[in-house]
Amino acid sequence: MNPIRPTPTPGIEPLVQRAAAGDQAAFAELFDRHRRELRVHCYRMLGSFVDAEDMTQETFLRAWRRLSSFERRSNVRAWLYKIATNLCLTRCAHGPGVTSPSMSSRRSTLTSRRSRKGLRGSSRSLTS
Repeated sequence: MNPIRPTPTPGIEPLVQRAAAGDQAAFAELFDRHRRELRVHCYRMLGSFVDAEDMTQETFLRAWRRLSSFERRSNVRAWLYKIATNLCLTRCAHGPGVTSPSMSSRRSTLTSRRSRKGLRGSSRSLTS
């Protein structure tokens, strides 16, 4: 048994097929099978339990939305890891609370507005 690459879980392919057809119970079972290890993976990347839980939930949300486009070139575990890794990398690059670049630009605009307001208030108190 190779510790780096675990053997595939028996019966996973029928679950994937049922979930892709819209079976929520099958997807819930996929979630239960992979949630813990994906949360650990996200925690190792982010260093925060709260962020790791958020990214794990976002991973499964995106997987559910895109399951019909899963091409099965790799196993579902690898696909979930890819989604989780990309989400964590985006979070690291753009800061907490951001899962997409478009949200990052909106966040920086809000931050700069708040900074300008703070500077205006500070400069008024200096001139008074």
